[in-house]
Amino acid sequence: MSMAGLGRIVVSIPVAVKIGLGALPNIEARRDEFRRRLPEYDVERAGRLRDYARAAHYAHIVAIRHADGEGRVRAILDEASPLRERMLSAAELHALYGLLDGGRVSAIRRGTGHIDTANDLVELSVLFGESGDKLAGQTPVTEADVGRAAELGFQLLDALGQRDLGTDGSSTPARQEEDRVKAFWLFHDVYEESRRAMTYVRWREGDADLLVPSLFSGRRRRGSPSGEPDEGPEPAEPPSPVEGV
Repeated sequence: MSMAGLGRIVVSIPVAVKIGLGALPNIEARRDEFRRRLPEYDVERAGRLRDYARAAHYAHIVAIRHADGEGRVRAILDEASPLRERMLSAAELHALYGLLDGGRVSAIRRGTGHIDTANDLVELSVLFGESGDKLAGQTPVTEADVGRAAELGFQLLDALGQRDLGTDGSSTPARQEEDRVKAFWLFHDVYEESRRAMTYVRWREGDADLLVPSLFSGRRRRGSPSGEPDEGPEPAEPPSPVEGV
């Protein structure tokens, strides 16, 4: 199933997993009754609910790790991009006065994208380092800038490579968010099958929501400073023994 066919996740996955695992003993205790009274209830699939819950939580953690890798790239760029611009502007002025190679400076200016930013910083470090004697006393670029430019260039390249290959602790970058969404909705769908079954067999007792709560019962009210939980799910319609599973 494509991402487009899945709903947006509007619940904390760790909280939902906690709810699901907490309700699991109640589900397991009534599994034989579900099978007897609801022939279409998939006992084998429901028996994997614990595995699906753990997989959803794992995929969530992996997605967070990748987000951390993206954050590392942004943090480096926050310093690297302004430093590149300052050094490049100074280099263009020096090239105008014949103190630096104008062709090399123009080539750096043409760079775009994060990889070019990394390369440009290293090239600027080399350019100013090679021309240190010629520029002595005539440039606002300091030795610290020259050293930092090279350092940031290599750091940025490392961070980009690790992010893109998933070696920053994440899975394959094109898949981690998709895996997170798919794993959650698989867990959700299997859990909901048992929840609907519980609603059917406990209809007269009216305690299904206590035995198998909604995974969304842990959501917070929007704008509530006290973080009060939602009121809970709407009352269920009387279940059908076929459509309710």
